[in-house]
Parts: sequence; C-alpha cells; structure tokens
Amino acid sequence: METDHSSFTEQITKSLFIRIALVSIVLAVVFSLVAIYFERNRISHAISSDAMEGAQRFIQQTGGLIEEVNDSNIASLQQKAQKFVETRRSSRLGHFVETRVFDPSGKLLIHMTDDKYPDIKTVQAELDTLNQVVSASSPINTKVIRINDQPYLFVSFPIFSPTEKNLGYVSGVFAPSKAILKERDNRIARTIFSVILVVFLTALLLYPIVQALIRRVLKLSRALLDSNLEIITVLGSAIAKRDSDTDQHNYRVTIYAVRVAESLGLSVPHIQSLMKGSFLHDVGKIGIRDNILLKPGKLDEDEFAIMKGHVKHGVDIANRADWLSDAVDVINHHHEKYDGSGYPKGLSGDDIPINARIFAIVDVFDALTSQRPYKAAFTITESLQILEQGRNTHFDPKILDCFNRVADALHSEFSTCDASHLEKVLQQITHQYFVFGATVEEHKNKT
Repeated sequence: METDHSSFTEQITKSLFIRIALVSIVLAVVFSLVAIYFERNRISHAISSDAMEGAQRFIQQTGGLIEEVNDSNIASLQQKAQKFVETRRSSRLGHFVETRVFDPSGKLLIHMTDDKYPDIKTVQAELDTLNQVVSASSPINTKVIRINDQPYLFVSFPIFSPTEKNLGYVSGVFAPSKAILKERDNRIARTIFSVILVVFLTALLLYPIVQALIRRVLKLSRALLDSNLEIITVLGSAIAKRDSDTDQHNYRVTIYAVRVAESLGLSVPHIQSLMKGSFLHDVGKIGIRDNILLKPGKLDEDEFAIMKGHVKHGVDIANRADWLSDAVDVINHHHEKYDGSGYPKGLSGDDIPINARIFAIVDVFDALTSQRPYKAAFTITESLQILEQGRNTHFDPKILDCFNRVADALHSEFSTCDASHLEKVLQQITHQYFVFGATVEEHKNKT
C-alpha cells in the first residue's frame, strides 16, 4: 500500500511539473510578445520624433516660406525641401522615401521623393490611400505597413510655426535601414532569450518548493482521510457489536455493494458515497432501546414503529459531519422497496437513490447466506431464489440482474473469510477509491 501511495505522489509530482512547464511556456510567450511590441513601438517613436524634429528644423531653415507659400515661391520651397531630405538620407535609422506637405485645407504644397528607391511607385500608391484619413487636425499618427514583405512606417503629424500657427501637416513613408532592422531583431532576440531564461529559472527554483508543499499537503490529507475512515469503522463496529452482530457483516455488504456498483459502471463519487453508507447503514440503531433492539422474538407493531426510527437517528448522525453527509442516501433509504411499500418515505422505482437500491439487495443477500443465532445460513441457490421472489416488489430488476451475474464469485470469495481478511480487502478497496479516486476516474474515462 505504501508503494501505491508513493506511485500516487509521483503522479501528482509529474502533473505538477507538466503544469509548471506549461505555465512557464505561456508566460514566456506572453512576455516575449510584450517585448516585441515595446521594441517596435520604441523604433516607431524614434522615427516619428526624428521626423518631427526634422520638419521643425526645415521650417526654421526656410525662413517662414511655408507660412506665406504662393505660386512664386513654391518652386523654391520644393527645391529647398528636396535638398533638405537628401541631406538626411544618411540617418542611421533610415530615410523617408516619400514625403508630402499639405496646407491646413489639405492642398498638397510640396512633396519629396526618392526616385531611386525600387518600390517607390507602390509606396506612393500606399501613401495615397493612407492620406485619405489624415488632416491638419489629426494628431500624431504612426502605423507599420508592409510592402513587398518589407516593413515601413507611415508617419503623419501637424506642423506649426514658431508662433504656434497651424501650417498644415506632413505625411510620409519611412524605410528603416538594414542596420536598424538588424538592431531591432537582435534586441528582440536578446529580450526574448532573457525573458525565457528568467521565467524558466524561476520555475525551476519554485518547483522543489511547491513540490515539498504538495507532499506535505498530501501527507496531511492522507492522515485526515485515514482519520475519517477510522471514524466510519469505529461507528460501524460499535453498532454491530451492540446489535449482537459482527464486523464481518459490514465488511461483506460494503465489498458486495462496491462490486455491484463497479459492474454497473457507477462513478467514483457514487462508489465513495456507497461505501460510507454501506458501512454505516444501521448506525441509527445506536438510538434504539436495548429491549427492542435485542429482543429475540418478533417485534410487535408499536416496537417495529420504534425500530423504524433508527433510520432518522442514522440520518441525524451522518448529517452532523459534512464528510458523512453523502452516506445519507443509503442510511435513509435502504429499507425502501421498489414497489413503494418500504419505509420511511414509501419511495418507489427510480425515485429510490441507486445506492440504496444496490445496498438493499446485498444486505438481504448477506443476511440470508450468513449464520445467525436464530437461523442457519441459506445456500447461495436458496438465497438467490428468495431474492428473485422480491423482483419488482422489493428489488430493482436491473440491479438484481447485475447482482446475479457476480453473486457466485462474491459468495465463493468472501462468505467464509474471517474478519481480518475482509478488513484487509476493504482497506484495499478504500484506498483504491478514496486515495486514488481521481486516478481511477481518469482510467474509467479513457476506457
């Protein structure tokens, strides 16, 4: 059993490692994308700042020609602008391959073109399109565009005189230099590498810490689970001894019930609830007086009415602990009958919880096949015949059919076992469903 627990811990640890790795990858991707975004914005900002600085310098150098532009000086202004742009083509950042200056009304004043640039016609067509949404009142605008798989930066901004008069606006397409693109790619690569390194180093440092905490939590959870299971065992054993019975009955009916539930394909939570309810099905008898509980003969009507109260006592006891509350289905309804003639609520058919319908069959079967002070044990053939008489009246026919398929094997394996062997088997089943329940459910889903 300790080996199984170690294997379970290893599975949890492996799952933890995979999740930390996945989170690390996601964080690395997210931070890398953020780094790319900021690096591209940095270059865009540098280019637009350089362009605006150049525009203001040009305005200063032209001595205010843009403020008083007319047919007589526009040629001079165009010549000065072309010369100014050519002097700035040696910039480390790159250069504007097409630049246009408009007056406040949107009339084109001058334009500067790098006629030697290979894709200049495509650039001009793209700029025509982009200029349709730009005006003198537009704020500074930058946009990365791609032309023939090459990145460019569209820049537009208003221009003002030294006296803050709006002179119009400038728009252009900037071709980054190979050097700046290489520098950008190198910076992005270095940033991504640093981010990935930091994220994964942090994950590696956190992993053993989280692993140690999980091992501690698992150990505490295991101790708590064992304590809860011991409480069930103690309660079940106490009432069994008070009822002149043995632990073996509780062990057997719980094992039988689990095997039937497995044959029916019930989920792990259903089987966990069934195990609790099976072991504690008669816990409420602790509230019944000895003269009725231990009466050797048949109970009269009044005594039987009191005896039926053990169901309510059992429900009250189970509901005092959250961990036992799901045992109520069996405790409260294991005396219901399929035709509605049972107690305490007279439920019928599928209105009776399935765990209670399962337990009703295995409880009667074990009572029939067990020797008691007042009777000998029935053979399995006789017992199954008696159960068959209760089909559709006492028992759910579908569950009875399922039980009939496993009854011989269960009776052969467990009917003559002593308490220590039954307890060992039940411990194995308990650990299977309570300690490794999630793993069992995953395996069932896969198959």
